Amino acid sequence: MRRQFYIVLLIILSVFAGCSNDSGDPDYREELVIFGYLFVDEAVTPENAIFVGKTLPIDEYYEQSRSALSGAIVQLENEDASESFLLTEEDPQNRPGFYSNSDVVIESQTHYRLTVETADQSKSAFSQTFTPYLMEMIEEPSYIPKELIFDEDDELLPTDTVPDSLTMVFDDIPDYHRIVFRCSDPTEEQICLVDIYCLEKWQDAHYIYVLNDHDQPEDEEEYEGQGSEEPRHTMGYLRLENFDEENGDYVFNWYGGMFAFWGRYELGLYTIDDNYYNFLYKTNPEQNSGIEGGIGVFGSACRQVYYLKIKE
Repeated sequence: MRRQFYIVLLIILSVFAGCSNDSGDPDYREELVIFGYLFVDEAVTPENAIFVGKTLPIDEYYEQSRSALSGAIVQLENEDASESFLLTEEDPQNRPGFYSNSDVVIESQTHYRLTVETADQSKSAFSQTFTPYLMEMIEEPSYIPKELIFDEDDELLPTDTVPDSLTMVFDDIPDYHRIVFRCSDPTEEQICLVDIYCLEKWQDAHYIYVLNDHDQPEDEEEYEGQGSEEPRHTMGYLRLENFDEENGDYVFNWYGGMFAFWGRYELGLYTIDDNYYNFLYKTNPEQNSGIEGGIGVFGSACRQVYYLKIKE
């Protein structure tokens, strides 16, 4: 869904060798693009595929099929176990450039190396990641099964498909809808990402905190924000040491303060590696997220995603 925004962002990027040429158009140098994450305790399925493509000139119309690189040699190596796996295109006709291997399940606290070589062997790139800790969920909020949120085509269902018994009362979140998790042998410096996204259409969104009778966004631009995606989409990062602790477990019960609207949400809690963090927060992220010989990001995370509905 919205994650495709990052893929589009990367593909349309061009790397400039100079300021301009005689025609006034920017100089263009084709670069390899790698975009993907490994998720701890999950397989590298087509849904978790690594995208391999090339940059396109910034003055050309973007088409993913033109950017995608088919036939590339994509190897994923578990460096700690000295095991190497070939990633292949599951559906090169309809999804060119997406490489996966459903037999590979990602382990926590493990070094992985990704190597990519084009079919004609003219270009190659590599990246490395050290996977974060596996989160063990001790307490979970009142969440909604995905099939009550989206239909088979991944389209949002009407809000009345969610039974009232699965709806969370906003003021009850801190006491009755806590998220409590455990990390085995954690470091307090482990980076965590909280990612909250309102699923409602802008016409159906109503502010939780109303100012001067302004209880709804006036248009999609107000809902999506200008560049930041807020207030619809809110992200924040913190280290494990910033969570409250209870009997050695980590307590996350203040996420209600990150909600701007009533209605349905996707809430993601992630432990992430440095490459993932750099892509989200560094300047020129496509050049600072671990890819050698190209641009993009190759990172890793452990994730727990919940679908929620908030009411007064």
